[in-house]
Amino acid sequence: MAKKEGIKITMSGPIFKSDAPQELVEATNTGLLDLVQLEGANKTGKLLKQGRGRVTGTLQRSIFGGASLQGDLFAQYDAGEASMGQNRVYATWIEGISPRNTKSSFKGYGMFKETSEAIAKDNTMVDKYIGEAITRAFK
Repeated sequence: MAKKEGIKITMSGPIFKSDAPQELVEATNTGLLDLVQLEGANKTGKLLKQGRGRVTGTLQRSIFGGASLQGDLFAQYDAGEASMGQNRVYATWIEGISPRNTKSSFKGYGMFKETSEAIAKDNTMVDKYIGEAITRAFK
């Protein structure tokens, strides 16, 4: 079975414990959703361009619309699963994680992986999105 394409961002620390005040959890949820939508889905979608995984724009639209909260303190974006119930069939091929990629000269574009690495490297994003959401909530 092929891996699922999508990004899950996991954070840890006192703010992410289950006994955190509800206002703090709601503010963090807002920040996480902004982070996966604005940085994750937008960056991944922009990496899909004509000649690099984009033919009709259907996969790109699925990614742009795929950010959602999966529960408290858990947000993700994907290639359509959250918004349509399942990812686009060919998304694993385009990403390069389909079993067919190992037998082919096409190894995929790795746009989810590239975005995931960029988010993991940039520690300021947590402050930018989650920190600002918490600050707004407690003003």
